[in-house]
Amino acid sequence: MDIKEMIKKFWFIGLIAIALLVFIVIYAVQAYQNRPIYVDTKTDNDGNYIVYSIEGENLLANDLYDNLYEDLGASTAYTKWSRQVISKAIKTTEQLNTYASNYANYIAAYNDQATIDSALKQYGYANGFDDLLEYCLDMVKADELYKDFYSRNFDTYVKPLIDETHPKRVYHILVKVENVEEVTDEEGNTSLVANMSEEEQTKLNSILEALEKGEDYADVCAKYSDEDSTKDKGGYLGIYDDTSIAQQMVKEFSDAVIALDYDTVSEPVLSEFGYHIIKVEMPTDDELKADNVFMSEVSNHYTYSNIVALKEKADELGFEIKDEKLNDLINQYIEQAASEIAAEVDTPVEETSEENESEDGE
Repeated sequence: MDIKEMIKKFWFIGLIAIALLVFIVIYAVQAYQNRPIYVDTKTDNDGNYIVYSIEGENLLANDLYDNLYEDLGASTAYTKWSRQVISKAIKTTEQLNTYASNYANYIAAYNDQATIDSALKQYGYANGFDDLLEYCLDMVKADELYKDFYSRNFDTYVKPLIDETHPKRVYHILVKVENVEEVTDEEGNTSLVANMSEEEQTKLNSILEALEKGEDYADVCAKYSDEDSTKDKGGYLGIYDDTSIAQQMVKEFSDAVIALDYDTVSEPVLSEFGYHIIKVEMPTDDELKADNVFMSEVSNHYTYSNIVALKEKADELGFEIKDEKLNDLINQYIEQAASEIAAEVDTPVEETSEENESEDGE
């Protein structure tokens, strides 16, 4: 998995790192041209601090401050602010530390250290690879904040996604087939062929006959399925939408799940593991709210609406930005985002807030 995709929620570029970079570049140029450069903490005649002097010309602290804001812009100011909001809003727990550790191990397993190091430094983690666990903790905390927001605003943000992503409770009964081979026809198309033993065929026939007679799917699963980890749970695998099932299951299985209507049972589906008889059901709203994977995918779907979640939490915490310029830049970013939110949800955020206030009043 691309590390840049994993960190798309944050663009943390440190202000101090940028300031240092500006200074280093200037220093290198001047040194190359053999021009004198002096760094001091003196003030000019008006009491302004001098950052450095080059050939008698001063760069004042105020000027550097203004230039940094101009160069970095609202986006960087927003991301530094958002990281602080998330840190204050979500307390670190043992469970979140465990999630973060697992996430860090996952990233490290699928990316080389140099790539991770470079990416994290680019996004404001000064120690690069050594800050991987800190980055992952920031990410799992952000997930917690977003999941809470979208759970409380379920009808506005999540319901429209249900029609797009088709989340389903997925069950299966498995008949393992030892000899499944891939064959290629004359046109180069590949397919799977099951060379079933008599015992395997008999088991598959028994399952199909039982279901055709109307026997309970969970009872049939418990009696016949070769999937030991799920057979006592009615074959339950979890809640998946069209994206997550395609990412996590073999193609033959995921294609069948995506094609199935709610409350239906599939014909036998052959994969490299054997034959699956799949059932899908519609999850309840409460089940979706409680499903961490699904709710995380909801927040991944939204960009601008996540800003609303952060702003709401910042206001709730009384998060006051003392620096006027930083406050203006963040508000500018939020205002720009607000114009894009209507494209993400059917109901504008302003209307949703009014509806929620009305409901609370009732």
